[in-house]
Amino acid sequence: MNHAVAVVASVLSLAFAFLPGCRNDGLPEGGDYDGTGGNTVASGAGGAAVAAETSATGGATSGTGATPAAGPFVSVSAGLETACALRSNGTVTCWGDNTYHEVTSPLPGTFKSISKGDGFTCGITTDGAVTCDTFKPEQGPFVMGARPTPQDGTYVAVSSGYSHACAIKATDSSVVCWGANMGDDPAGSFVAVSTGSSGFMCGIKTDGTLACWGGGVVPQPPSGTFLDVSTGFAAPCAIRTDGTLACWGNNTHGESTPPSGTFVSVSTSDAFACAVRSDGTLACWGDNSASQATPPVGNDFVSVGAGQHFACAVRTNGTISCWGMNTSREATPPG
Repeated sequence: MNHAVAVVASVLSLAFAFLPGCRNDGLPEGGDYDGTGGNTVASGAGGAAVAAETSATGGATSGTGATPAAGPFVSVSAGLETACALRSNGTVTCWGDNTYHEVTSPLPGTFKSISKGDGFTCGITTDGAVTCDTFKPEQGPFVMGARPTPQDGTYVAVSSGYSHACAIKATDSSVVCWGANMGDDPAGSFVAVSTGSSGFMCGIKTDGTLACWGGGVVPQPPSGTFLDVSTGFAAPCAIRTDGTLACWGNNTHGESTPPSGTFVSVSTSDAFACAVRSDGTLACWGDNSASQATPPVGNDFVSVGAGQHFACAVRTNGTISCWGMNTSREATPPG
């Protein structure tokens, strides 16, 4: 759901798992997966939404009474109904749905980057190791055909998904993936990787070209050279070296029809996407049933992370603003 994790940035996206009672694309029958143990929601169904920005001012509490730590923040990564952010001191704080104790027990330690998955978070520690907290009980961490988390080595990027994650090794820039088994890891060397919730992942190779791989239907990426990529559900988007956006795949809600202009960051989700323009303003497109494609105004944004029906962005002053659905207080960030 978030943009690709490059060597110098943190991100998030969803990845899928072949779980009992699921379709071949890893989702429950009858709609988009909503992260609540196999229930589904149609686009725009249910839940309170905030039509505009929820400002990051002062210690909003989660549904369990926990108070996420305040900033300043350097990055944000959004999952289904939970978001996590990296503070300037390298620690992690989370808000939103606390079903799997992600708000009350965020990933411990200090990190260079983090990536929010569904019920778990992975990060690159300050010494370059990959670490992940506990997957939600019903999906693993060792689900059907699962591969274990890397135990040693140093890494420069990590991207978490539904029940799957991938990271880029520091030694040879190769990609290694673990969790739900969606086929062989890609050949070659990469500078960015992004997992997806329809059984495929995408990455940017060292020559700037895109590659997508995995299970399910893998939409073939466009040609050219790119700086950033976000896989999302079924409509990946990437920023070309000239700053323009390219999106491909499903376009039911217009999620593969990006705006014109130049951009520095992009994050895709189930049926919408958001990006930061070169002038620091935000642009979102696709499904807007929960006002998730109606971002706040301002020209001081540096990065953005899209969740299932909400999004959050980091401002230049280190605060976070969120908008969209707020059923689990996912659009109510800490100060």
